[in-house]
Amino acid sequence: IVVSNLENKGNIVTNSKVNVNGTLTNDGEVKALDDISITGNTTNNGSILTNKNFLTSNLINSKKLIAKEKIDIKNLKNTGTIASGGKFTVVGNLENTNNIETANLDITGNKLVNSGSIKADDITAKVSDITNDGKILSFNNISFSNAQNILNRNEITALKDIEANNTNLVNSGDIASNGKVLINNSSITNTKKIASSTIEMKENKKFDNTGEIIGNNVTLTTGNDLNLVGKLHGAQSLTIEGKNIENNGETTGTGVTTITSSNFTNNKNLSA
Repeated sequence: IVVSNLENKGNIVTNSKVNVNGTLTNDGEVKALDDISITGNTTNNGSILTNKNFLTSNLINSKKLIAKEKIDIKNLKNTGTIASGGKFTVVGNLENTNNIETANLDITGNKLVNSGSIKADDITAKVSDITNDGKILSFNNISFSNAQNILNRNEITALKDIEANNTNLVNSGDIASNGKVLINNSSITNTKKIASSTIEMKENKKFDNTGEIIGNNVTLTTGNDLNLVGKLHGAQSLTIEGKNIENNGETTGTGVTTITSSNFTNNKNLSA
C-alpha cells in the first residue's frame, strides 16, 4: 500500500508494507505484516500494529502502537501505549504520560518528560533536560549523558547501573540500582533516597543531602566544603573527601570509613 496522505477511520490490513509519503491520521486500525513507513507526521487515535518496523517523523499517540521490531521517530507525545520488540529510537523530544515498553530505548534531543511508565532492557538518553514524575525502569542499564538537569520526583530504577555524570540532579523521589549509581562531577540535591551497591559522587560541585544515600561502597569527594545533614551510609566502605567538613546528620559505615579534610567537625552521629 503506497499513498501520499492517509486518513483512516476504518480497518486497513495488509500482508505487505504500508508506505505513506505524507501524513497519517489514524482513528481506526492499521495492521501490516511488513514495515509501516510514514515520511510525515503521524497522529494515532486508534490502533497501529506491525510485525516489523514503524517509522515516522513526529508522533502523537493517544491509543495503541505496537511494532514487533524497531520504532524510529522524531518528536513523541504519548498518552497511550507504545511497545516495540526491538530498538526504539527518538531523535527529538519525548513526552510520556502513559506507557512505553521496549527492548532498547535511545533518545537524543532536548528534553525527556515522563509522568507515566517507561520500561526497557536498556535506556540511553542524550538529552539536556530530564523531568520524571513517573516510573523509569531498566532491566539492565540507564545512561543519562549530556543531561544538564535531572529532576526526579518519583522512581528511577535499574537492575544494573545508572550513569548520570556531569549534571545537576534534584531528587525528591527514589533512585535505585543493584550495581552502580554514578553521579560524578555533578551538583546533587537529594531530599528522598538514592540506593545502590556502589555510589560514586566524585568531584562533586554541590552536595545538599537531607534524605538518604545508602550503598555498600559510597564515595563522596569535592574540593569544596561539605555540610553532611541527611543520612550517608556505606556498609562496606565510606570515603568522604572535602575541604572543611561538618557532620550534622547520620554519617555511618560498618566497614572501612575514610574521611579526609582540612577541618572536620562532628555535631551529630558518626559511626564506623
